[in-house]
Amino acid sequence: FPEKVIARLIVKEAIRNKKLVKKSCKECGNHKSLAHHPDYSKPLYVMWLCQKHHQRLHAKLRTPPPQGI
Repeated sequence: FPEKVIARLIVKEAIRNKKLVKKSCKECGNHKSLAHHPDYSKPLYVMWLCQKHHQRLHAKLRTPPPQGI
């Protein structure tokens, strides 16, 4: 996934150049957060989530929606 690698590099560079500020997890406030990209075509648009909430979000995204009756 080259777009994923590029988005990560852009975020690292933006943090280093102080164009992007790392924030706490939006779910629990943990300061050890990761940048989650909802859309890799917008690499500086990120959600800050701790490891636990980041994994939960990805698990939720992998789960198919329930079928209607």
